[in-house]
Formats: sequence, structure tokens, C-alpha cells
Amino acid sequence: MTVGVVIITYNSESYVKDAMLSIIRQTMSDWRMVVVDDGSQDKTPEIARQLAENDHRISIVRQANGGPGAARNTGFSALEGACDSILFLDGDDALEVDALQALSARLEKEGKDVVGVYGLSRDMSQTGLVIDANVNDAWGINRREVRGFRSVALPLESPTTFRALVIWCIIQTPGLALVKTRALKSAGPWVPLPGGGEDWEHWLRVSTMGSFVMLPVFTLRKRVWLGSLSTDGRSLARSEPLIRAKLASGAYSPEQRSIARWGEFHAVIMKFSWSIKDLRAGLVDSAFRQFYRACRAMMHFFGRALRY
Repeated sequence: MTVGVVIITYNSESYVKDAMLSIIRQTMSDWRMVVVDDGSQDKTPEIARQLAENDHRISIVRQANGGPGAARNTGFSALEGACDSILFLDGDDALEVDALQALSARLEKEGKDVVGVYGLSRDMSQTGLVIDANVNDAWGINRREVRGFRSVALPLESPTTFRALVIWCIIQTPGLALVKTRALKSAGPWVPLPGGGEDWEHWLRVSTMGSFVMLPVFTLRKRVWLGSLSTDGRSLARSEPLIRAKLASGAYSPEQRSIARWGEFHAVIMKFSWSIKDLRAGLVDSAFRQFYRACRAMMHFFGRALRY
């Protein structure tokens, strides 16, 4: 199985080398990489070219700035004819050294009803210092899915399906998931959204064609820095109403819309639980923000519930 890796970069001169080296040093060698420079104004393209000079598996594409979705679409177009599966890595993150081998081996083992395999992430600082973490506490390892009007907890070995993804985007960042090329092509292009929620919207479409399998191991080191989309809750909150509105539209089947209705309901409950958790931990400011967002989410839900 030839694996494709799309690395999207924008003014990433401090990080792009780490991202690329994390692929070059993988324990498996049958991969292709395309680095899509999305209009950087710093030394990102020069650094990428230096690493690509002596490796025929690496190509560099430069384009005018269009955002993460547009960059991923460019990378997919460059790799779809040569790779059976593709992973989309952000230019400030890095894969664990055996990530591609673990993900591709599991994907190859699974049946046709599985569209992708994903792992879990641990945080690292701006300087690359990995923050100690227990895999059992990793973000997204505890999953729930819609069953009728209820939500139920999923055991580790259960797949992640549309029924789980309608509650929340369990796949924390695109670099965690290795997805079959044919499923990505059938799902269509990445659609730019404000706040960086386009990966959730994309996985929802992919999940209508099959399930994801979660590997309960760390496969990625996610760089956390002040101002990033992953730490800016206000920005992320902007995309959720747009995604929920699409789930309630004719883009999905009546059965899928019914599942999505209850998924949104349980997402509201989850947001209130986050507020209570922060309050109990003494994080008053965070609890207030979470409560405010939960109240807004509840109003959106009641305004949209009959349209599903």
C-alpha cells in the first residue's frame, strides 16, 4: 500500500522541517509526500525545497493563499493517482516515527466498509517539547454515538461512525487519519469554513460511506500555541452552526438527518457538562465561557430541530 502525505504550510519556517522529517524518518518507506505552501511570506518554501532535493518521494507545490481547505485539495489532486490512502498533516505538527506503518497496516487489514484509520495525539510546545500524557486520557478516546434518541458510550474496539461524528468531531486533527483515496474522492473536496471546522465537515461526508477505526495509540504530536485554531474556542464555535445547518439540509438522507438531530441534542448536553466540569475544577472564567456557548448551542438546536 502506497501512502500519501499532504503537508499544508503557511509561514511555517519554524516548524515545517520537523513536520517533513517526521515523514522522512518513518519506519515504512513506501510513501509519497507533497508539501503545499499556501502563499508563505517567510522561508518556508526554501526550507521545504532543501529537504526535498535528494528525495524523489517529495514534491513541493506553491500557490496563492487560500486557506487550509484549498491547500488540502491541491495536495489531494497531486497524490490521488499514485496513492491508495492519504493523510493530511498540518505544517506545525509531527507524526510519531511508526505512525504510517501502524495506520496503513490496520487499514489494509480492515474490510471494504472501513474508509479510514486514525490514532490519538499528544501535545507538544512551540519548541517541540512533548508534554507527558497517558493514552487513556487522550482527547477523543472516550466516544459516544447516537442510538435512537439516546447516546451510548463506545468500547475501544468499536468503529467510529457517522452516528458518533454527528455529536462531535472525535478526530481531533486531520493528521491523525489515514483515509482511503477512493473515499476521499467520493466525498468531494474540502470546503473552507470559518474557524477551522472544515475537517469535521469533511469527515462527516466521508463517514456516510463507511466507518473509521480508532487505534488507541499516539500517532501524532500536536503543537499547541497561543492563537492557533485549536486553542481559539471563539473561532471554532463559528463553524459549528454552519456544519449543523448542512446536516439538517437535503445534503443528507432523512435517516441521516434524524441521527444528526439527536447528535446535536447530545452535543448541547455535552457542552453543559464541560461547563460544570470547569466550575468544579475552579476554572470560573472557562466555566462561564462554556456555559455561554452551551446556551447559544441550545438556542441554535431548538431553532433548527424541526428542519432536520
